[in-house]
Amino acid sequence: MKDSFIVSYTTKASINDFFEPSNYVYNIKGKIMALDEDGEVYAGEILLYYCDLESAFNNGESAFDVMDSVSESTLDCFNELFNYDTKELNKDTLIALDDENAEYIYNMNILLIDRIEILPKYRGQGLTKKIIEKAITIHGNKTAVITLKVFPLQLEPKELKDPQWEREMQLDQFESDDELATSSLMQYYRNIGFKQIADTRYMVYIEES
Repeated sequence: MKDSFIVSYTTKASINDFFEPSNYVYNIKGKIMALDEDGEVYAGEILLYYCDLESAFNNGESAFDVMDSVSESTLDCFNELFNYDTKELNKDTLIALDDENAEYIYNMNILLIDRIEILPKYRGQGLTKKIIEKAITIHGNKTAVITLKVFPLQLEPKELKDPQWEREMQLDQFESDDELATSSLMQYYRNIGFKQIADTRYMVYIEES
């Protein structure tokens, strides 16, 4: 019998009276809990960024300033998905979205799925797919782009890892070759409904018609 799960989300957002780029990015953290006879047990986490580029554009802020205001993850997302000179989505991103001619799309909102971590005990139940799909349902409203960067957690630099958390996650059991691990993870996300942006590690979600 498979476990039952819930995800509890908390959202951090600036509420300054004055306009600044970081006002338009919401940090959304989901705590994944398994439900059993003992109650709720921690099973993992998911981290999202909701970038309200439409409101930013309407208030005179550029996509670059917004995406550069919060984290390296959002800035890297801008660098790969946007044309720096025009501050609009680049051609490869639009092609991946099957919307190559969409000139208006650059000022719409982006949901960036930054990372998802599932403890070993709860893997193999299709949980990652379900959590991502539910996150898109809940937080993907009014977004033009739902995206993620394919980067296996086991390949993160050592200095960025918490040794205890790495042991709990058993990351040393995963493929250590960058090319093989990335290719396998990318195929997993393709099966969920994501499509790769050419020559990048980024993928965009294509909703079934």
